[in-house]
Formats: sequence, structure tokens, C-alpha cells
Amino acid sequence: MNEMTPSITLPRPSALDLFLRRRLLAQLAPLRSGQLRVRDAIGEVLLGEPDALQVTVTIHNPAFYRKVAAQGSVGAGESYIHGDWHCDDLVALVRLLVRNRELLDAMEHGPARAG
Repeated sequence: MNEMTPSITLPRPSALDLFLRRRLLAQLAPLRSGQLRVRDAIGEVLLGEPDALQVTVTIHNPAFYRKVAAQGSVGAGESYIHGDWHCDDLVALVRLLVRNRELLDAMEHGPARAG
């Protein structure tokens, strides 16, 4: 008997999504005191430094990148509620972001600040 795992097709990111993805990853690249693994339709990226605190975020919908660009952490939260992304350990993600608060604060500018 052959067990088959259903394949999940992720939405293809637009050129804007790709640009915003690069920008977000560049902003999070200096993470310290932990490591963030980001998985999406493009692939997988490791950010930060290997540490006891390791978190994996999986992006299911590239609209996540537009929401974060437009609304910052509020957009990320709403995107989570809508199922655009999930995390293997949400508490560890919050701990990692608190340890790197200045990076999170830097993302709250322009339209994101208004959001």
C-alpha cells in the first residue's frame, strides 16, 4: 500500500512580493541571540546566529510581505490570524523579537507606522 502526502500549492509571489521579501530579510539579517529560519515558496533562509533559541516561520501566502510592509507588526499579526504564516514556536519567536527590539522598531516606519 502506497501512502501519498497531498501536495500543497503555495501562491506564486509577484515581483512586488519578491522585492518586499528581500527588504524584510535584509532588515532581519542582523538578528542576534538566536536564529530565525524563514521558509516560503522561494526557499529557505537562515537569519541570525546559531543559538539555543531557534525558530522556524513558514510563509504560506506571499501577501504576508505586503501586509508587513504596509502595517508593520500589526500587519504581521493580522497575517498570522488569516493563516498566511505559522511558526513552530510562537513564544520563542516573540522572545527572539524582544531580544532584537531595535530591528522590530525600525520596521515601523512610513505606512507601517500609520497602520
